[in-house]
Amino acid sequence: MRLKAGIFVAALTRRLFAEGNMAAIERRGSEEAGAIFIRIRHRDGSESLAAP
Repeated sequence: MRLKAGIFVAALTRRLFAEGNMAAIERRGSEEAGAIFIRIRHRDGSESLAAP
């Protein structure tokens, strides 16, 4: 059984908030099997993208 995308994103955002970081969900797709892309903005102004 695979973990649903909605549950994974909710857990990830809660973990980030608990550590004192910030997170925002830009767009929602399918709760069951949506692809998850994570954009990371670094303090120096650069960005990284984590994708499947």
